[in-house]
Amino acid sequence: MYGMDLATPETRAGVRPPRVFYGWVVLFGCTVLSVLSGAFFYSRGIFLPEMAEGFGVGRLQISLAFTCAQVSGALSAPLIGRALDRYSPRIVLAAGAALLALGYVLSSSAQQLWLLYLLFGAMSGVGWVAISNFGTSRILVEWFRRRLGFTLAIDALGASMAGVVVAPLATFVIGLWGWRTAYASLGLATLAVALPVILFLLRARPADMGLKIDNGAGDADAGPAAAGPRPDPEWSIRRTLAHRGFWGLVLVFGLMNCVWSGLNLHLFGHMRGMGLTAEQAALVLSVEAAVAAFGKPIIGWISDGVGVRLAIIAVTAAQFLGTVAFAAGHGFAVALPSAAIYGLGLSGLVPLAAVAVADTFGTRSYGAASGLLRSATLPLILVSSPVAAYVYDVFGDYRPAFWCFAVLLLGVAPATLLLKFAKDAPAQGPGEH
Repeated sequence: MYGMDLATPETRAGVRPPRVFYGWVVLFGCTVLSVLSGAFFYSRGIFLPEMAEGFGVGRLQISLAFTCAQVSGALSAPLIGRALDRYSPRIVLAAGAALLALGYVLSSSAQQLWLLYLLFGAMSGVGWVAISNFGTSRILVEWFRRRLGFTLAIDALGASMAGVVVAPLATFVIGLWGWRTAYASLGLATLAVALPVILFLLRARPADMGLKIDNGAGDADAGPAAAGPRPDPEWSIRRTLAHRGFWGLVLVFGLMNCVWSGLNLHLFGHMRGMGLTAEQAALVLSVEAAVAAFGKPIIGWISDGVGVRLAIIAVTAAQFLGTVAFAAGHGFAVALPSAAIYGLGLSGLVPLAAVAVADTFGTRSYGAASGLLRSATLPLILVSSPVAAYVYDVFGDYRPAFWCFAVLLLGVAPATLLLKFAKDAPAQGPGEH
């Protein structure tokens, strides 16, 4: 249970807590884990062409391995979410890091596709979900309330920073030693970094250290929510699925993630097909990730000020324009600004989803609600990567798939009308909607 994260001896002895809020240390540790989870996502497109050539198959067959990882991650998310709500999140995160690292190492030695699907899908996918912002945000919603959007954006910034570094680094390592050595190295690095961060930096709740949410700031005007942990009602699965706002979240973030998953996996290959060198294509991915990283704190700050709904519409517009630019543009000079626009759209996807779930269901059932959201969006996300790979294998061009992605994004703005946040209505029980 949460009690497994014990207070420090100094806190138990009544020693005055340090003047620097420990929540910022927790945020730093969560951001490091986001870098590791981002490396999993942003490296896929770099490895895809090399793995297809190494196995002697089309890109569709290799992309199915990444699809298996998405399926296993989404299907396990409700169980992981429940575990995050009921037990120490540090245990869940440590297990996830170990699974992800083991999946990397074992996949690097796979000689048959079915074994790659099993190892990469069953192990890496589950581990990735556990240490991604899905797991780290569960901790942060306990530590921060007043600046939750900004805080979750900083956490998500780590994934984008990984994109800045991973693309050129993976390209360099693959060029020297091949994709198998690169994958094994990535697995060992993940374990070596993640475990010390989880064990020595993270704490589940401020109460475990004798502290308060937001270091007690705003207690006078925040009411009971700031005075004690976990004030929100608990949402059952049935009531969550019956809530209109949940299905609004499914449509909004399902469509955005569908495009994100499919386009990012194949963007490196698309750039190479346009005549860009491997180094130029990697630079395009780095620019996209850098802009996404720079934009996340800004989008988080905006969402705290103007609300999540308007922030979602703004980032979707940028994601749409970037997708159209990739589909219609030609050459390196066009690819760079296209990546910048698209990266701005990506900047809000992860933190806004986390804030929207917290605003809809509160913190007590945050993990479970986030897990259900991942599973419910799976059908929309699942088809994007294989369809784009199939389009390429048939037509030798990703552009028709990218145009379809742009059309899908047009449905996000109307879907935001279904969102229903707790602060938009008078206090009510979780069964009322």
